[in-house]
Amino acid sequence: MKLLMITQKVDMNDSVMGFCHAWVKKIAAQVDTLYVITLYQGVTDLPKNVKLFSLKKEKGYPRFLRYILFYIHLFRVMWRVDGVFLHMCPEYFQAIYPLNFFLRKKVTLWYAHVKMSPLAAWVGARVNTVLSPSKESFLAEGKNFVSTGHGVDVEVFKPDPGFVSAPVKNLVHIGRISKIKDIDVIIKAINHVVNVLDVTNFTLNIYGAPARVEDDAYLAELKQMVTDFHLEKYIIWHGELRNTDATLVYQKADMFIRSMAKGGYGKVDLEALATAVPTVLSTPVYKEYFGDLYDDMYFLSGDYTKLAENIVTVLNWDEGRLARFKKIARDLVVENHNLDKLAVKIVNSFMI
Repeated sequence: MKLLMITQKVDMNDSVMGFCHAWVKKIAAQVDTLYVITLYQGVTDLPKNVKLFSLKKEKGYPRFLRYILFYIHLFRVMWRVDGVFLHMCPEYFQAIYPLNFFLRKKVTLWYAHVKMSPLAAWVGARVNTVLSPSKESFLAEGKNFVSTGHGVDVEVFKPDPGFVSAPVKNLVHIGRISKIKDIDVIIKAINHVVNVLDVTNFTLNIYGAPARVEDDAYLAELKQMVTDFHLEKYIIWHGELRNTDATLVYQKADMFIRSMAKGGYGKVDLEALATAVPTVLSTPVYKEYFGDLYDDMYFLSGDYTKLAENIVTVLNWDEGRLARFKKIARDLVVENHNLDKLAVKIVNSFMI
């Protein structure tokens, strides 16, 4: 089988899209040839059966020139392939539609977002298959919808058997700096932990950077909040985290915190769970897996006092509860959100 994949960025070091590099490799392992058209190409290490075509955003090419390059590459390869896989790029369905009107290639869309854009809903109703981690990640569910779980490379994101927790606990939050991530709730919770619950043997390491102008303003608000609460010794800002460095951050963590409630399974919380990092979060989708442990992990969106209590509770888990959590967390991702299994599902979608 030969497939064409269209995506935004292929760069193994990118802090947001670095995971896509692993996706390309895993899908390529399932097909004879994988053609990839990407808006931006960074650092890559891909197998020989991957033919990568960049639209040269990394070189600063203007939009009109990228359009021309896109159609040059499309006309070169689309007639050769058995199908087209759109990775988080519903707009490209419109771009390929004139040519595909004649070629009639199968099209699969992967889409996972807390907000359903009108374009994504329109495209989702017209492609052959929509793949998404869960129904919470694609709200316009239809006959062509398949829930697949996320794609986490469990060979990369795995526990460090030699990890020994230090007296000063290492709390971690990873993600883009944006209001939708509810990072202010975490800061309020940390203030509650320190000044109300009187727990101080920890630091919170926040990894991530703003992507938009309004996000810069939000980051400034967050840093001012840390100053106002006098939490500078407890909260450390690290900026962007390269995808290739993320595993080590998880492996050295005592806890991962997700404060965003919208959406279902998140990529970063699943990476943390794959690495068996104790996790507190505000989404109910994991409840069926963790049983009574989930009472310690879950807090209602915005409830920073409950989040603070969860942090202290989970940090004080005894060895039995901690061992039970680690096994459930690792097994959950390996069985349900494994990139190897997702790559097979992507390829199989073209055989329906």
